[in-house]
Amino acid sequence: MEIVSLVERPLEVGAAVISLSLLGYLSARAVYRKQIYSTDSSSQYPLPPGPPSNFLIGSARYFPSSNLWGSFCKWQNSFGDIVYARLPGTSFVMINSQEVCQKVLSKQTNKTSGRDAGYMFTTVMKLGWLLSMIQPGIRHTNQRRMIRKAIGPAAIGSHDPHLEQIGNDLALQLAEFQGYVPNLVQNVMSRVIVEITYGREIWKRAGEELATNNHELMHLSEIGLFNFWSVNFLHFLRYIPSWVPGATFKRVGERTAWLSDFVRYRPFEMATELHGLGRIDHCMASELLDEFGPDEDVRDALGMLYQAGSDTTSGAISAFLHNMFLFPDVADRIFLEIRHVTQGKRLLQIADRSSLPFTEAVWKESLRWNPFFTLGVPHVNNEDVVVNGVRIPKGSVIGQNIGFMLIDPKVWGDPEVFRPERFLDSDAGSSIPNPNFMFGFGARACPGMYLADKAGFHFAVMTVSLFNIMPLEGKQRPDPANAQYTDMPLRSPKDFYARFTPRDQQAEYLLKTLSLEA
Repeated sequence: MEIVSLVERPLEVGAAVISLSLLGYLSARAVYRKQIYSTDSSSQYPLPPGPPSNFLIGSARYFPSSNLWGSFCKWQNSFGDIVYARLPGTSFVMINSQEVCQKVLSKQTNKTSGRDAGYMFTTVMKLGWLLSMIQPGIRHTNQRRMIRKAIGPAAIGSHDPHLEQIGNDLALQLAEFQGYVPNLVQNVMSRVIVEITYGREIWKRAGEELATNNHELMHLSEIGLFNFWSVNFLHFLRYIPSWVPGATFKRVGERTAWLSDFVRYRPFEMATELHGLGRIDHCMASELLDEFGPDEDVRDALGMLYQAGSDTTSGAISAFLHNMFLFPDVADRIFLEIRHVTQGKRLLQIADRSSLPFTEAVWKESLRWNPFFTLGVPHVNNEDVVVNGVRIPKGSVIGQNIGFMLIDPKVWGDPEVFRPERFLDSDAGSSIPNPNFMFGFGARACPGMYLADKAGFHFAVMTVSLFNIMPLEGKQRPDPANAQYTDMPLRSPKDFYARFTPRDQQAEYLLKTLSLEA
């Protein structure tokens, strides 16, 4: 983690130059922001509370360098639902309330839909082309419209047969699987995203390479987005050689830039070639190429879906299956509800979802309990915003503590308890939010949320309909109170090693039938 100097001994002179340059930059930046960003109409309102601020560096010394989510939850406990921290060159605001996010990010979307991921992420790592990072405007609107046209609520049903087939393939894999479950889930979702985006032929040709490179890119993207880099303020540091001690940012940037170009261009080139030959199957690329041709917005919309489409869905499926591993009695209730619908004579279908109210409640509770998705991608406001009597200054980086919102005791009452019934209460619709707000707010809500929700629900529930999720031989089922998760904005259960055994003879028969048809 970098704050001031990237150059260690024996390059003291270089370090001094960097430090002095940083001080000068921050001083000038502070004066500029005071002149440009203050507005008379809102200046009467106080800033939100937050950690102490020191001369020049602001609250940087109090900004977390690890355990981000846990640290921001402590901020909430100390300062409330809206927390302000002055950082070098910018204002940072963390919102810890879903209600406040709706007021600020959804109802004032014309003021709060900007992005500022930083020079490291957008330029050094070459990820500024991503739809989630480009500023509101024609390109942002076009690409969101393209994705919605292909996998929005009106179009996502056209992919049901394909998703059901992949769900069947997943069931056959699980019958033979023992090991770390999130890895298998991520591999399956990589296939789903590539085939939905670019077609099955491209998965057959280069699926393993596409999945491996994208997994690495997603990991590096999290590092780049949720860390504090000196190059964000001192752009000339970009030209420091990667071998210089302390220049971690340079090595991360170079590798990520290569992966970014691969994800952006390679699968699109393959899809365009197959489209020209008339050999591309039904997918998002075929639809958009038919309508718009090999346009840059088509390329980047497809690249965005491929780059970001699998991780959130994988996290949701893994969270659901992990919870069924921890709470087998809940899994048994799901199985009975599904068996009532299918009579054990057929496999679960996507259309069955509306007949599974308890299963739907468990899906929502799995998104909420011990949340796997904790921090939303920050917004930036182009005007001062006043909310709940405090002012969010123009140009602030506005984070969202999604994880805390999902366990806020003021909202959920008993957030530490895994209780799906909370979503079945007669007044649940008005008293508690749908956890799908984790997909984002306003004009920045994830355009792929409908695919993530449909695929995630079907794959996860299909698994429970056929299998008991059991500990490995010789191991015990863990205590839910002791469940451990990775320390990343997108969390995974650390010790989710399991095997899958058919629930009964009818499940065995359905699996054998699948095997014969494969």
